[in-house]
Amino acid sequence: MNSKKITPCCCDPEQDTGRPALACLSEAEMLAVQAHVESHIGAVTWIIHEVVSEGIHLDILVVEPAEKRPYFTLLTMGMSALPMSIPKALNLSPYTELMLYLPRQWIFYEPAPGAPGAGADGTTPPGSKNKTQNMATPKPDPADERNFWPIRWLKMLARLPSTSDTWLGYGHSIPAGGSVAANTALSGFVLSPPLEGEEFFTLSLNNGKKIHFWNLVPVYQEEMDYKLKNGADALFELFDRYQVSPIIDISRPNVITCNLNPEHSEFPATGNENSYECTRRN
Repeated sequence: MNSKKITPCCCDPEQDTGRPALACLSEAEMLAVQAHVESHIGAVTWIIHEVVSEGIHLDILVVEPAEKRPYFTLLTMGMSALPMSIPKALNLSPYTELMLYLPRQWIFYEPAPGAPGAGADGTTPPGSKNKTQNMATPKPDPADERNFWPIRWLKMLARLPSTSDTWLGYGHSIPAGGSVAANTALSGFVLSPPLEGEEFFTLSLNNGKKIHFWNLVPVYQEEMDYKLKNGADALFELFDRYQVSPIIDISRPNVITCNLNPEHSEFPATGNENSYECTRRN
């Protein structure tokens, strides 16, 4: 599939709707972000354009699974239109975009009527070998919370710094106030560096702006509590020790409560290895 290039019409600062003016990336900035993603990750196979925006115009770039990268990569494009309120003493760039990784089975859209590969429920995973040119334009369904929640959280957290006069960076944790979605016990996010490393982490634009890319890692409440007490490095060390994949798994084991860490007495094991949090997906 050819990469879809961005046109200036994707972000209209005036909106023509009577709403307040939007903060938007320029066309040059959007093209630079897309080129950066394609240089380090892969072709942007489609863009989830935002029809109605609040505060900032925020699109989602989607890189489909490939042989060497058998998972989806989703990234915001537009969060960096506004600087975050970072303390000057930290000497960090105030411009950021967010991203996350999803398993290749994740479903985003419905096939066109009669398209090969359409299942009984009318859906087929993007990137499927059965996908054809007859496939309908990708249209994530906000009503399907089981599959839409990663996009919803990317957008919500991308707007958080501008709406709450705050900033996001390494190791920051954001509670969801409950589970992030109805079909998982994951209950918040911690920010980590992207899989692609330092070369991808920072995009330097010709206008002098530097944009950092942070990965959203969904975590359980006990893992967030552990991070708040011991620091993000300690939590990420546990993830490495117990091989927690950066690709989102809504049923992955909880590294604190699944008898993986009996030495952490402040978080005793549940004693129930068959609990939802302790069940791996087949």
